Amino acid sequence: MGLPGLEDRSSRPHRLRKPTPPAVVEQIIASRRQRLVGKQIAQEAGVSRSTVSRILRAAKLSRAKDLQPQEPIIRYERETPGDLIHLDIKKLGRFEKVGHRITGDRTGQSNSRGVGWEFVHVCIDDASRLAFSQIMQDETAHSSVPFLKAAVAYYASLAPPIQLASTTRQLKIIAAHQPYRPR
Repeated sequence: MGLPGLEDRSSRPHRLRKPTPPAVVEQIIASRRQRLVGKQIAQEAGVSRSTVSRILRAAKLSRAKDLQPQEPIIRYERETPGDLIHLDIKKLGRFEKVGHRITGDRTGQSNSRGVGWEFVHVCIDDASRLAFSQIMQDETAHSSVPFLKAAVAYYASLAPPIQLASTTRQLKIIAAHQPYRPR
């Protein structure tokens, strides 16, 4: 054999001397689809539990969740640019000076705490994934509404007008710009 005989290889046999008959395999799979557990299937089919486990693993039915069909993924993606835009705001810490990872100097690194925040307002078109963003001073309606107007003007220069806007903060924006009207 020489050097090839010294190489690592699996100790699993190349073939089984007496493979499980196809009728028994079908019986095991049918029993599993009736939601029987491995021990019950082994007793019913007259084979060992390890054989049942091997067959179910090969058929991808070894876990209970594999027995239920997966629910289809429901997507709301629009096909035409301008049909729907998504708005979001990301709060980022402001830096006063370059950090120790660049300078290598760890002295005075806590002196720049409390410098403040910057807010990145982001707008993404659902169909084309084209993004528009601006850095604003806050996340209030006084910044959000001008950003939305700028985003709509930007997208209008590229595609048909915007039909819908989706955001997690829309109630704050709408509430700040609609006067209270008692009923």
